[in-house]
Amino acid sequence: MVRTTDHPLSKKGRNQAEALRNLLQIELDKAHAGNANPSVAQMLQPGMVMASPLGRALQTAVIAYGPLQDKAESVRQTELVLAPNCKEKQNFGGLDTVCTKMGEEILATSLDELKSLYSDLEKDKFIVNSFQQMRFDLEEVLDRWWPDGQAESTAQLKARLQEFMFQLLFSSQESVVVFGHSLFFQQLMREFLSDDV
Repeated sequence: MVRTTDHPLSKKGRNQAEALRNLLQIELDKAHAGNANPSVAQMLQPGMVMASPLGRALQTAVIAYGPLQDKAESVRQTELVLAPNCKEKQNFGGLDTVCTKMGEEILATSLDELKSLYSDLEKDKFIVNSFQQMRFDLEEVLDRWWPDGQAESTAQLKARLQEFMFQLLFSSQESVVVFGHSLFFQQLMREFLSDDV
């Protein structure tokens, strides 16, 4: 029997997410000192953060953005939206692109995986605390959110990418940060990026 696995973030992935967090922290410190970089200013306090419900993307979002939430100037904490439309492209044989968890179970699994990922690093246990303090929007993952079958057809993928773009275009937020996966972003750029860029 073939098993599907939603792999958690690896130690290498953790290091990459921490490096992103450190870069964002440097930019946040510059902004507080009055030297904000206009090209990244909106990323520091986005109106919305979206993440794929697959564990590694959600964990990256928590590691990179969770600690910054504690330092946000606004009273409103940014909500992290679990968005199936930005999950990884599901190829035949790509069994790590499927999750069978819904709602709170996704969060519980990701929290357990973060605890395991940080079990050897006492100084970084604040990531687990950040996770527990964050606000999550689970509306899109309360029911089955993954496609049937072992692969996503071209038509299914295009429809999902189109729906994702509509979510961004019609969002009431001025800035949105998205945590997804490499093949998803590659397909998104191929589909919507102008040839002039």
